[in-house]
Amino acid sequence: MKKQLIAGLIIFQTLACYAQKFPEPAMTPPMGLNSWNIFQTNLFERLVKDIAAIIASSGITDAAYIYMMPEAYLVTGERNYLDGALANLDYLLGRNGTGYSYVTSYGYKTPMHPHHRISAADGVVDPVPGLLVGGPDPGQQDGVKLPGIIPDEAYTDDERAYAVNGIAINRNAPFAYLANALQALRFKAGLTKK
Repeated sequence: MKKQLIAGLIIFQTLACYAQKFPEPAMTPPMGLNSWNIFQTNLFERLVKDIAAIIASSGITDAAYIYMMPEAYLVTGERNYLDGALANLDYLLGRNGTGYSYVTSYGYKTPMHPHHRISAADGVVDPVPGLLVGGPDPGQQDGVKLPGIIPDEAYTDDERAYAVNGIAINRNAPFAYLANALQALRFKAGLTKK
């Protein structure tokens, strides 16, 4: 056993000596699609659209377009991609059929009873701020009665309604990316004057 361990360490040390060395940290794009190792400078519009289509075909359409719209703008410089990203953010923050901002503690009409254990148990009336809830979903997977089955109106602010009012990382990560991508692009795109 001891000989095998020593042999393994010698092999590991030998391989480590021949590992590729870089004089400085690896280059990364300013945000989002970290594809430098694969594509380097060969990232172009058709490729970005193909990647978005692959992500969308895997069943995460909303996340695909939230992630890819700012990247498509960076690659092509076409303002329509940025406008689409802004429209997504507007929808999440209240420009939608329910009038709700789906982000806790943000906006005039905001979720007060998300399906979120910390918010429910912390003894504070307001929920933890800045979390994105699920939003409309007429599927009623949780069995909670919704005000309607029209997709854009199928929402209720009910702690039991995990399908429409739940807090989840797969919703909050794309939201955080979108908000930060637009913040990072605000000067370049002329959204804000310096």
